[in-house]
Amino acid sequence: MNPYHAIEAIGIVISGLLFYSYTHSWFPPVHPRSRLRRALLNGVAFGGITVAMMIARIEVEPGIFIDARAVPVALIALFEGGPAGLVAALVGAAYRLWLGGSGAWPGVASLIGT
Repeated sequence: MNPYHAIEAIGIVISGLLFYSYTHSWFPPVHPRSRLRRALLNGVAFGGITVAMMIARIEVEPGIFIDARAVPVALIALFEGGPAGLVAALVGAAYRLWLGGSGAWPGVASLIGT
């Protein structure tokens, strides 16, 4: 296992958290519509981060990979609520289905279950 892959994954999550902090100044939580827009924007952004986490996977043995795809989905669901988490999970699930393979449906189930 290469430690650089873990550092890369941590950097991806930190960049997502920085983006999340900027959205609070773009969409102040004064108006309900502003809160919904911020939640949807963060859901799409963290869905992209979920895809980036799947691309930056860690190879533990030849041909066996792990990734932290559930981390961005769980973080945005915790910070912004269920709708943002669902949007992020659906973006990640669409990418996982596009990749295909024998682990596609279990990967989708793990994202939706998060």
